[in-house]
Amino acid sequence: MDKTQDENRILGLYKQTNALLIVVGLLLGTYTINGTGLNNLLAGIIAIVVVVYGAYQYYKIDGKIGIFFIFIAILWVIGYSLIYLKVFSI
Repeated sequence: MDKTQDENRILGLYKQTNALLIVVGLLLGTYTINGTGLNNLLAGIIAIVVVVYGAYQYYKIDGKIGIFFIFIAILWVIGYSLIYLKVFSI
């Protein structure tokens, strides 16, 4: 294989890994959003960190789409926090 093909393949795998982090964080947050207690609080914090970290790492690789992912992640964090703090009842 050519060196540029290897770099492109590794870059694609890195993007996929960061997108997977975002999805896993969203799923974990969705699973813990209606619960109470320390375990759900810790899982929610981990979900928030994973989503923001994945979006930021994606932004470092692919700027334009990464900004979109960061925007979506921030909106999700705000919504998650408001729902978890019972500002809105679902």
